[in-house]
Amino acid sequence: MPRLPLSEAQARQLARALAPIDEPAVATDLELVSRGARLFETKACGACHAYSGVTEAPARPDPRQASAIPILLAPDLRHARARLRPSLVAAFIQSPESVAPGARMPNLNISKIEAEALAAFVLGAPLAILPEVPPEPRLPVLERPVRWTEVEAKVFRKVCWHCHSDPDLARGDGGPGNTGGFGFRGAGLDLSSYRGIVAGSTRLGHKVLRAPPGELAPIVAVLLARQKEVRGEASTVRGMPLGLPPLTPQEIQLVESWVAQGRPE
Repeated sequence: MPRLPLSEAQARQLARALAPIDEPAVATDLELVSRGARLFETKACGACHAYSGVTEAPARPDPRQASAIPILLAPDLRHARARLRPSLVAAFIQSPESVAPGARMPNLNISKIEAEALAAFVLGAPLAILPEVPPEPRLPVLERPVRWTEVEAKVFRKVCWHCHSDPDLARGDGGPGNTGGFGFRGAGLDLSSYRGIVAGSTRLGHKVLRAPPGELAPIVAVLLARQKEVRGEASTVRGMPLGLPPLTPQEIQLVESWVAQGRPE
């Protein structure tokens, strides 16, 4: 989910529009939860859904290594009780299309009684506290030479073009970070060429590769900020890439090394 340019009042207004009905939490029936846990396994729900912190839930394939669309799209059920309307969960499990037309979840011919047990498991299974994920390591600047062609191919062209592209190559749309979108006015920052990245933001008037002594170059700062965002930590700058997983430590190391070496072409 991108960090959109929303005030707190706008965020609350949007949340109320998306979830206009407050529903009380569902009372936990431990026997029904246990029955749902067995159904979760026999119906192979874990083939697509993770259920973090629930010992009865079988492990599913890592979505980063999976190619099947259902595995990539199926949410972690740990968050279901905070995101779904409890009164609709059983109905959705029994007949996804009837609740959400176009739903990707298949109809597994589950009976009403089975759906209610599965819903109880999804909404009421005890959740263990997950271990904290250690921060990604900050790698030292590379000693070997790093040139534009390498950092362009491995980072900017691979990741950054979705928001910072050349509008002349995309029918006038340079992405949210260049010509605007997602509520952003557009920074006029083109990362699709060496000339574009060196020029920096033509609308905001700042360079992304230069920083005062002792400070990080802005391009490096936003990449590190994205790591903080996905860990739930506060950041003074909006992390990049917007709404996507953070770059790996090796990719950030490559960018930081290129900048430190004077951004050779």
